[in-house]
Amino acid sequence: MKRITSLFTRCRIIEASYLAISWVKTMLPSLESLLGATSALMSMELRIGVCGIACEKCPRMTAGRCPNGQTGCVPKENRFCEIATCAFHKGQRLCFECPEFPCQTTKKGPISFGYCQFISGRP
Repeated sequence: MKRITSLFTRCRIIEASYLAISWVKTMLPSLESLLGATSALMSMELRIGVCGIACEKCPRMTAGRCPNGQTGCVPKENRFCEIATCAFHKGQRLCFECPEFPCQTTKKGPISFGYCQFISGRP
């Protein structure tokens, strides 16, 4: 009787394993597409302009009028953007990284000066 019970238990384990494998096989395409979508999202680069705005949300970029094309705003002499010019002269990659942030130039920028004061922790 013990042998039959042991054999029966083994059969149940094999059956459960088979069912688990079958389930994984049916779910595999869904899992692969989910992993592929996650991988695509993780590989997307979010470009941040000198001013701190995501280039993809910048009104000039979305209208196709960014003076830097698809590159987005970078610190350089830029007659369209005082923030980019200021960051260039001060050797900063982003306006927010400047020790003088927020300053008079940020008052002219696309981001609210009040918000700049808030994130800097300075009045």
